[in-house]
Amino acid sequence: MQASPDWVDPSIAPAAQPTIRQTLEALLDPHVLLDPVRDDDGRTMDFVHAEANEAACQYNGCSRDELIGKRLLAMNLMSESRGARMVEALAQVLADSEPLTRQDVPGSLDWTGDDTVRYLEFHAARLESSLLFSWRDVSLAHHMRESLAESERHYRLLAENVSDVVVKVGLEGTYTWASPSITDMLGWAPEEWIGRATSDMTHPDDLEKFAAERSSLVAGDLRVDHGAWIGRYRAPAKDGTWHWIETHTRLAHDDEDRPDGAVVSFRVIDRDVEREGQLERRANFDDLTGALKRDGAMARLGHLSAEPSDPGSHVAVLFADVDGFKDINDLWGHAAGDEILRALTARLRGIVRSSDSVARIGGDEFLIILEGIHDVAEAASMAERMRIVASEPVSIPGGSARVTLSIGVTLVAPGETVDSVVDRSDTGMYAAKRGGRNQVVVMPSGDVA
Repeated sequence: MQASPDWVDPSIAPAAQPTIRQTLEALLDPHVLLDPVRDDDGRTMDFVHAEANEAACQYNGCSRDELIGKRLLAMNLMSESRGARMVEALAQVLADSEPLTRQDVPGSLDWTGDDTVRYLEFHAARLESSLLFSWRDVSLAHHMRESLAESERHYRLLAENVSDVVVKVGLEGTYTWASPSITDMLGWAPEEWIGRATSDMTHPDDLEKFAAERSSLVAGDLRVDHGAWIGRYRAPAKDGTWHWIETHTRLAHDDEDRPDGAVVSFRVIDRDVEREGQLERRANFDDLTGALKRDGAMARLGHLSAEPSDPGSHVAVLFADVDGFKDINDLWGHAAGDEILRALTARLRGIVRSSDSVARIGGDEFLIILEGIHDVAEAASMAERMRIVASEPVSIPGGSARVTLSIGVTLVAPGETVDSVVDRSDTGMYAAKRGGRNQVVVMPSGDVA
C-alpha cells in the first residue's frame, strides 16, 4: 500500500475539488474523501463521503451518487464498537495531522447485502479539513497467513511432541534442523546437531554402509517402503555411548520439486537389537556349549565351499565324537555329561583360530571347520592337538572324569557339496572308532593335492 500521496497539500482550496477528483480517479486502490460530522460541541462523531474514485465505487458495489453523502458508520463496514474506534482514530488524524495505517481490520459490505467478512488495510491522511481515506482488500493474504500460521502450529505441535526424533539433512550432508525429542532420546539439545555432518553422528563401523545407501537413495536406486527408506545405524548420545537407531528417510524437495535434502525420523532400538541378537544366538548357537548349531555350521561350510580359494589354501572339515559318552552319562549323570561337553567345547575353541568354527551338531558330536589350511597334514596336526587336549581330566560334581575323541579329517574338494564332505569326515570318525577310538583318521579327497 502506498503512504499518504505526494500530491496532498494542506493549502489546497475547496475550488480545487475537480482536480482532486481527477487525481483520485488516477489511483488504482479505492480512495474516498471524508468530511467530518461534528456534534454541537465540535466533536467528530462520524464522517460523510465527500468524494470517491471509481475503484471505491466498484468495491462497494454502488454508483458515485449513491456513495457521496453516505455516512461512514451507516455503511456497517464493521461492528459498532470497532466502527466507533475507527471514527475516533480518524478524528485524531484530523487533530494532529499524523497519517494513520490499520492492517487486517475485519469488516463487511452489509449495506449492499454482502455480509462476507473481509479483511482490509486502511490508510488515512489529512487534506485541509477533510480526510483522504484509502483501503485495500487483503482478505486473501489474511487467510493465507492464517492458514500458514495454523499449519505451522500443527507442525510445531507435531515436531515438539512426537516421540521419534525428526531431523532435516541438507544435500551437503549436514543437519539443518532437529526436533526437541532428540534431548529425551540422546541427550543433545536440537541446536547441538545443527551444522554437524552426518558422518560425525554415525558410528565409524557403519559409515561405509551409510554412505553407500545414502548415495543410492539420492540416485533413486534404493528400494523404499511406503515412500521411506528404512535403515539401521548407531548414533552417539551426548554422554558418549552409542545406540542403535532405526531411521525412516524421505527425500525433501524445494518449491521447484528439486531434491534439497532429506527428512529423517528415527528412534532408539537398543532393546529390539538385543532381543534379535538373543533370538539369533538361540537359533544359531547351542544353549549348552555356545558352539554353532548344525544349521549354522552347514551354512558356513556351504558359503566357504562356494567361494574360490587361493592356491595352496583349503578348507578342512573335522568330525569329532566323544568316545563312550553314554557310559559317562549313565555313570556320572547328565549334569556331569553337560559339564564335559562345555569343557570340550572350550578346549576346542582354544586351539582353533578366530576364523575357524566349532559346532555341536549332535548330542556328543562336533564339526570343526578350518579355513586357510595348506594341506591335509596341517589339518591332521590340529586334530591331533584337539585329541590330546580333550583327554585331560574334566572337573565334574563329585570328582573328575576323562574322555577321549575320535576324529575324522578331510579337505573340501573344489565344487564339492556340503553333504559329501561331511559324510567323508564322518566316515573317517567311524574308522577311528573301529580302530580303537581316541585317534585321528584322515580321509583324503582325490581332487585335493
